[in-house]
Amino acid sequence: GGVEMKDFTLRYNDSKANKSYAVEHLNVKTGTLKMGSPADVEIALSVASKSPEALVDLKLLGTVLANFEAKTYTVSKIKLTADLSGGAVPGGKQTVQLTGNTFFDQAKGVLLLSKAELQAAGITINTDITGTGLSGDTPRLSGPIKIQSFKPRDVMSKLGMKPMVTADKDVLGSASLNAQYMGTFKSATLSGITLNLDQTAITGNLNVNDFASKAISFALKANKLDVDRYLAPKAEKTAAKTDSSGDAAKKAALNATKIPSDALNALNVNGTLDVGSLKVSGVNMSNVQLKLSGEKDKPKQQEISANLYGGQIKATSRVNGKSYAVNTHLQGLNAAPF
Repeated sequence: GGVEMKDFTLRYNDSKANKSYAVEHLNVKTGTLKMGSPADVEIALSVASKSPEALVDLKLLGTVLANFEAKTYTVSKIKLTADLSGGAVPGGKQTVQLTGNTFFDQAKGVLLLSKAELQAAGITINTDITGTGLSGDTPRLSGPIKIQSFKPRDVMSKLGMKPMVTADKDVLGSASLNAQYMGTFKSATLSGITLNLDQTAITGNLNVNDFASKAISFALKANKLDVDRYLAPKAEKTAAKTDSSGDAAKKAALNATKIPSDALNALNVNGTLDVGSLKVSGVNMSNVQLKLSGEKDKPKQQEISANLYGGQIKATSRVNGKSYAVNTHLQGLNAAPF
């Protein structure tokens, strides 16, 4: 026979911490349980929290096959649905759904998550993850990750975020991602990245070399990017006169600005970004190369080079503690566009 449990309730209250949780309407139902035979499983429950305010209705369906002798366990046709609501939920209400299949070999420490699909807030993620070494000290997860094409503006709206006002109202209309993931408890890598945002295509690799020290490295390339399209619309000029005293005040304020040395010293980033064509503040550049380098608590250096107006610009900035230095070199610029 099978197992059936209806309307089980569990409550927890901590008046001192003002915390209250409840598991209600827990229902469990299985098909016939027989060694070596698959059994359908259905689990449903509600989880409520007062602080933070949230209600989660969960429903899990699947078919379980366990071989205790071989220590292998399979759950196929998984369908997990979570309906979330309350003040702590972005947008006030969300539905999250996960489907797929899992296989776990306890003796070999191998986990397979196949044909997995996660849907939430208008985003669909597909993956096939392989876990190895799960019975030892060096577990590892790897597999492809695909985020299907979605509309960032729609996602922001569903999450209750304030709409972005941009110079071009058509931007943030399309995005997608393909990458290969590999990670451990100490590091993670996204390789073979293909990220598309509107008309910009970005490829390359991104690594978190060490979670503890937050060491990050990257090598990315973009075909083109028009930054001006994503900025707020320019305000119309109301006066042609220049206030010299105002300009002097702005310069004084800029010179008095303190370098966030603590935040910069904490950065641990090394990477390169190449952009085929770039537009910023109306300036068109090509063959843009940006290089960032600097380990934690060591000097940070940024190098940028680009072709513009028939010439080339090269700039290097270096931050060491509270000191800041910039070196800029211009060569062969055509002054006509200015």
